[in-house]
Parts: sequence; structure tokens; C-alpha cells
Amino acid sequence: MSAKNYSQGTFESAHVYPDEIPNMQPMYCRHCPWGCLESLKTPSGERHMVWEAWGTYATQCCIANPQAMQEVYSLCNRYGMDTISIGPVLSFAYECFEKGLVTKDDTDGIELVWGNHEAMLKMVKKIGEREGFGDLLAEGVKKAAERIGGTAAEFAMHVKGLEFPAHDPRSMPSHALDYATGCIGASHMEAVAADHLENWTEEDPPRRTAPELGFPTALRRFDEVGKGTLVAKTQDFGALIDSLVVCLYLTLGPWVQPSQYAHLINSACGWDTDKDELLQIGERIVNLRRMLSVKRGITRKDDILPPRVLTQRLEGGSRGYIPNLGLMLNEYYSARGWDETGIPTRAKLTELGLLQCLK
Repeated sequence: MSAKNYSQGTFESAHVYPDEIPNMQPMYCRHCPWGCLESLKTPSGERHMVWEAWGTYATQCCIANPQAMQEVYSLCNRYGMDTISIGPVLSFAYECFEKGLVTKDDTDGIELVWGNHEAMLKMVKKIGEREGFGDLLAEGVKKAAERIGGTAAEFAMHVKGLEFPAHDPRSMPSHALDYATGCIGASHMEAVAADHLENWTEEDPPRRTAPELGFPTALRRFDEVGKGTLVAKTQDFGALIDSLVVCLYLTLGPWVQPSQYAHLINSACGWDTDKDELLQIGERIVNLRRMLSVKRGITRKDDILPPRVLTQRLEGGSRGYIPNLGLMLNEYYSARGWDETGIPTRAKLTELGLLQCLK
């Protein structure tokens, strides 16, 4: 996790947020025996903000006020706004204010100064109501940066128009590659559990494996060779999980294997499928999504990360790592059977029964 619109590697004051968790109560999904950290409620009965929320709008705006951030979270839920994207939108606005690209005349008198939680609460309401400067920010960082102009695009943290989540892509190569190649942009949820399979350092030996995905041993965290194949395989698995409509967090936790999902779906539907056929279904979905994007002009030029991520090293847990995106993209495209521009080949589409996508 980074801070100050993804420009700093640490924000020690953020410890006030996880310190709140022991005071919360579990909020179980129906029939769930587990209850994950994504489902908690406050003593007053409200849904408690998840770390994906405070990891974006709190730390990215250098704010350490749990009560204020819980109010922001509740406001977003009431307005129907994404609590992840709101963070990079707000921290982008704060940086625009710091650099003089916008002033109080533009922000309706609100001082968007780092650490100012009252300003954030006011701006979230304006975004929700689409009032004044909030109406501009409601379009997201890509369009907002285009309208503000100047150097704004340099610190608009997005891929293909989707704002960054809390995980900084300089923390692990799989995040960097997943963000760059994600069909909807900078989503951390397409390459399911890839980071669990590369979290191997000398101090932290591998704890999880996925032999059915081709990883009997976890990969080293900052090694880049092998990460293209890792992201391709886990994106296929993620597409499968979404299609089965099963809980992602049970997959992330006990690490349910593809063969177990094959057993479950065979029992429920009377099918006779196996893990390889299921994983190919996931691969077919990924390729179909890619071809829909290709028809709209998406190629390798769009599988990119913001300049800040590719040039600015962070202190802290990322150890100064900058992703070699070109190297990983080459391996990723090769693992997928796509050409060097990121377009699925005729041979791959034929193999998956998707040749009609070329029409």
C-alpha cells in the first residue's frame, strides 16, 4: 500500500485503521460459516469500511481519522459510488490543488490540503450530488485530467480509465501486470490469488501452492520471469470463479483447487467435466473479452501503467522496485498465444472455438 496519491511508500499513521478492526463484529453472508474481513459491522450496526476503502481515500490523502473515513464510506454506499475509485479521484484532486492546477475558486472554496478530512467529506457530498467541482470529479480521474489539462494527466492514477485500487503495483509484479492487462483497467481482482503465489522472500518462505494451475512452488516476490504465465493462468481462474458465482474469498483463503470446483459442478448439474475443461472455459472468457476490446481499438499501447509507477521508486515494503512491464508483457502475450501487439492469434481463437470473433 502506498500513500499521497501513490507517490510515497509509507504512511505510518494508517495504523489507526486496522486498530479499529477488533472492535467490529462479523457480518456473515447467508449460510457462510467463515465470515471474512470484507464483512464487518460497527457497534452501531453499519457496515464497517473495508481496507480497500481506507487504503485508497484515507492513506492516499494522508488522513488518519477512522470516524471521518467511516462517514465517507457510508456516504459512498448511500450515493452508490465505488469506495475504491473514490480514493484516487480525491487524491488526484488534492494533488491538483497542491500543484496549483485548481484553486479554491474551482473547488467551491474547499481547501483540498493533504490530511484535511473535513474537505474530503465536503467533496464526497459534492461528487455524490454532482455539484460544482464534484461534477467534474464524478467523471473519474481520466476525464477530469483531460478537462483540467496541464500536467494533470501525469498523476491521474488509472489504467484504461479505471482508478487504482489500494495495492500499489510496485509492491508485486503480478499486480503491475494484472492492472496493465485487465480488461476493465486497473482491477486487482482479475488475476485471482496471483499475489499469494509470488509472496516468497527469504524471510517469508512459500506457504501456498497451486499445482493444478502449474505452480507446485510459489515464485519469488520480485522476480519477473514467470509472472506473465502466472497472471495469465490466474486471470483464467478468476474468470472461471466469476462464472461459477462462488465466493472469491473462500478461494483466496483455503485455496480451493479447480478440480474441487469440477466435482461440485458435476454434483450440482450432472455434468462430467474436469479441471482442464473448466480452466479452458476461463481462458475462453478472457480471450472473448480481449477480442471485444480489440474491436474497440485496444492493443498493447493500452496495456500500460501511469508514468509515476514506471519511473518513481518507493521506500518501504516495495524495496524500490519498478516493474519491467515490457518484459512481463512479452511473456504474458506468449503464454496467452497472442501476437506481440496483444491481439489473440487465429490459432488461439481456433483452439478455443472463438474464430467467429475475427468477423
